[in-house]
This record gives sequence, structure tokens and C-alpha cells, in this order.
Amino acid sequence: MRFYISSVYSELGYFFEIENNITLDVIKNINQMLKDDCNFNLGIDKENYDLGIFIDTKPNLLNVILSKPMISRKYKSVDYKVLIPYEIVVNSDNVNKTFLEFLFTGIQRIFDIYTGHYNSNIIKIKEKIISKWAS
Repeated sequence: MRFYISSVYSELGYFFEIENNITLDVIKNINQMLKDDCNFNLGIDKENYDLGIFIDTKPNLLNVILSKPMISRKYKSVDYKVLIPYEIVVNSDNVNKTFLEFLFTGIQRIFDIYTGHYNSNIIKIKEKIISKWAS
């Protein structure tokens, strides 16, 4: 199983200027967590599907919105769109930190759907990433 993050901004003029290395670091750490637990499975067709997040944003959001899963049996992937509040992030004193807080809220919600036992690991990864990229 592989975890990945992509950005797809559907609203013209609304996007985050977040360094690509930040999301790559999140991906690397989540993949390491999943590699350490070979038993994690999304439970689809008893096969090992990849798990993806598409980051998007909209004006006037107050909280993270998580889409329903988009399942591709052809590509063996389950993807979620995570809508992150635009104004709250870009108007914050620390854009990277606020962005990461919202991103990890979405990540935790997704893993809660499949299993709750990753919460402590995800919190540790979140703290590590925020201390590295948002200080």
C-alpha cells in the first residue's frame, strides 16, 4: 500500500503556495508508518489499494471538509478530496503551520474510517512535521 498527496485546485485563484517538500515529507512519514504495519488494508476486494488525498480549497470554509471516497478498481486506489479553508490559512501568522493543522485533521479523519489505532502515530508525525516546517 502506498499513500500519496496531490493538489487539485478547482476554484480559480484559490490555491496554497506551500513548498512541495512539505507534502513530500508528510507522504514519506505516513508511508513509513504503513510500512511498519504490514496489516493495514482498506478492505476492498481483499486487495492492497493505495490511499490518496487530493488537496483543494474554497473561499468561506471554516473547517476541513472530507469528500466521500473515490474508488478506482482499475488503478487500485482510494482517493479523498480534503477541502482546506482558504482564508484561514492564507491570513494566518504561520501559513505552513495552519495548512498542516488542517491537512492532518483530514488525514486523521480518513484513517479513523478504517482504523482508529493510528491516531497516536499520526499525531507524532504531525508534531514532527510542524516543528520542522512551521517554526
